[in-house]
Amino acid sequence: MKVSLIYLKGGLGNQLFQFAYANSLKSKKHKIIFNTETYKNPELFNITKRELIFPIQHFGFTHSSSFMIHFFNLLNKTFQSRTLKKFFVPKKNKIFNYIKDKDIDEFKQNSLFTIYDGYWQDYKYVNHSKKFLISSLSKNKLIFDAFQSPKVSGSTLIHIRRQDYLKLNQELDVEYYKRAIKKASDLIKDFDFTVFTDDFDWVNSHDIFNDAIKIYSPKSVETKKDILKTFSKMLRFENFIIANSSFSYMAAFLGSTTNSKVIYPDPWFKGRRKEISFDDKWININQ
Repeated sequence: MKVSLIYLKGGLGNQLFQFAYANSLKSKKHKIIFNTETYKNPELFNITKRELIFPIQHFGFTHSSSFMIHFFNLLNKTFQSRTLKKFFVPKKNKIFNYIKDKDIDEFKQNSLFTIYDGYWQDYKYVNHSKKFLISSLSKNKLIFDAFQSPKVSGSTLIHIRRQDYLKLNQELDVEYYKRAIKKASDLIKDFDFTVFTDDFDWVNSHDIFNDAIKIYSPKSVETKKDILKTFSKMLRFENFIIANSSFSYMAAFLGSTTNSKVIYPDPWFKGRRKEISFDDKWININQ
């Protein structure tokens, strides 16, 4: 049996991408274990501190033991040596591989032991695992109730993420939202919208959002309770204008129906290639 160790990292949206990828590996008879050390010691991995939102047991997986973490780290250190690389070509080695997002296309998932260290933001993985994700998330009552809630015709979520993206120069300009709202109003009967944002003042300063049914701007989006509450509200909408955020991507993916319209920014991130893909039925708008 192939054994795969997956580094779980990032916020809720990224976590769901990684659970979906793990499920796709599990369907190919891989034994899956998760390393969640990134949430205990994020500084060691040079990543932003986040919180693990759902217990991994909800998804049918287990944490890696300290022994297995040590074992995989030893394998990684051993096969990174120059001597062994002469005999075991990386990504083609059938004993051990360390795989990141950029490696996945040429890696055939055929090694006995593999570390997966990435986000795996590919639509084919989440689409394959949609029922799995919904079933797993529904073990939480807030999320279960959101999935069971009937969609209000024309209701549209607009997600605006700014606070952390301002530091990265990846915030979306108001022109994207103007174009997206125009497109949505042309396509959606009985169109209305609610805004979810971490920057109430910015939203309130632009006239394009004056017709919002509500501007939902929680005081905190850092705690597990706040994140769950916000995500459950987002799932209830019929249509989605998302930000360049895996959080609203996942709300749209899991909350949408065959009648839904989903609009996303293109490119996803400015100035660099972003490893992410979308449902062909989703509508891209230049940012």
